[in-house]
Amino acid sequence: RIRASLMDLAKLTDSHSVSLRLALPSAAAMQTHGLALVRIASYPNQLPTEEMSVLTEDLGGISWTCMRTGYQVYVPDVTANMQYLKLRPYTVSELAMPVRAEGILLGTLNLESPLYDAYLPFQPLIAAFAGAVGRTLADSRASLEQVAIDSAAQALNHRHALDSYLSMLAGELK
Repeated sequence: RIRASLMDLAKLTDSHSVSLRLALPSAAAMQTHGLALVRIASYPNQLPTEEMSVLTEDLGGISWTCMRTGYQVYVPDVTANMQYLKLRPYTVSELAMPVRAEGILLGTLNLESPLYDAYLPFQPLIAAFAGAVGRTLADSRASLEQVAIDSAAQALNHRHALDSYLSMLAGELK
């Protein structure tokens, strides 16, 4: 479902790339936190180089700067920024927006454009979109938590029913 929204955001902001990356455990991560920014969804679906689907902090990049600081990072001209990871030769500006759920930084929403200073007028819209993504992730987690709680409650009910049945059998055997 999110790919269609990423495509719409790309078209609205003149972006040739929009990706959602979440900080997830990774064996490739060399830092003690053990996290990498993993591409969960993107428009277009493929990166120019597929090995960049998992970004470790040692590779750097605008998205990792956003993760380390917890703030959006806007680079109106990537040619003047040493942190930019050159994946697309025609990228001129980039914006990395933090994605949070319930105040916890989960990852980044990253946009790239062939236009200079492309995101200045769109930053409030992109921040709202990142907030909606965070709320959707929080709602999904809450839904999964409710399923786990319901399953645990059912297991307890079955256990009590089995205990009652076994107590009744034990009483009949006496």
